[in-house]
Amino acid sequence: LVLYRRAGHETLVLARVVRGSGAATPIRVDQPVLVSAGLVDVTDASWSAPDTVAVLGSLSAGTTQVISVSLANGATQPLGTPGQATEVAAASGQPILVASGDGLVYEQSLGTWRERARAVAPAYPG
Repeated sequence: LVLYRRAGHETLVLARVVRGSGAATPIRVDQPVLVSAGLVDVTDASWSAPDTVAVLGSLSAGTTQVISVSLANGATQPLGTPGQATEVAAASGQPILVASGDGLVYEQSLGTWRERARAVAPAYPG
């Protein structure tokens, strides 16, 4: 995943790194593909499943929120956000975590955001 600024908006793309057998050094990086055309002003992203990314951004000109994006078909599912989200962390089989401007980390559980800890940079190992 690569996050970069294009036409005044943060854009999220995906590119495959091709390596030779047993080679640690990449042979090439394939042409990047836009993760979802409807996403704008993306500020953070994290893998939430092998084919799904949790994105902190907005759809068109909407408000910033966590959006689940399927890389298999490009489908987006807005998940909302607790307060002013600043970072997102995710991992396969784990709840999505969001750091907020109020100094708290929230997790999504059963469709709602719950306070999890006082912290600023949520992360999963790996």
